[in-house]
Amino acid sequence: MPRRVFEEVGPFDPTLRDSEDVEYSERLSAGYDIRLTDRVVAAHDEEHRLGRMLREQFRRAQYLLPFAAAHRRRPGALRANSALGVASASLAVASLPAVVLHPALALVPAAGAAVFAVADPGLVGFVRRKRGLRFVPLFVALHLLVNVQIGLGAAYGWLRSRVDPRFGARAATDHGAPRARGSAEHPGTSPV
Repeated sequence: MPRRVFEEVGPFDPTLRDSEDVEYSERLSAGYDIRLTDRVVAAHDEEHRLGRMLREQFRRAQYLLPFAAAHRRRPGALRANSALGVASASLAVASLPAVVLHPALALVPAAGAAVFAVADPGLVGFVRRKRGLRFVPLFVALHLLVNVQIGLGAAYGWLRSRVDPRFGARAATDHGAPRARGSAEHPGTSPV
């Protein structure tokens, strides 16, 4: 990201406990396009182990609904993990026990998984181009687990917000007015 863009948008909000990257992306996307690239690589400390990463997704997703409710409908807002993807992944997993009742009910989780697999064709295409077709099923399965955790975490956060009216209030605040749209790309730098 060019220095001038960082200076305009500002740093991460240090008062946020979670989803600071989502809030930052929201501020950045108000004035600039955010692009998916493999030229910039970063790592989270928890994300090299599946169990820890899934627990982290669940915990972070608890704060997602208040923020999304305040910002997701804004033109140009960042959209990651589509509602269709989260819902279809959740349906696929939640409906698995129904197969015990009748084998024909296996169509429900299969349909949920199929919808999930095509819910984000851009991301799946990116993975296919970078890692090959043989890697796609593993990626889709792991991404499905992440989306289930996001759905569970968001549902838990929603329930928690009903019990504690202060929960999520900070995440729902507006962090600045939309800016004119431009591009964060600059010659010699990687796209954001």
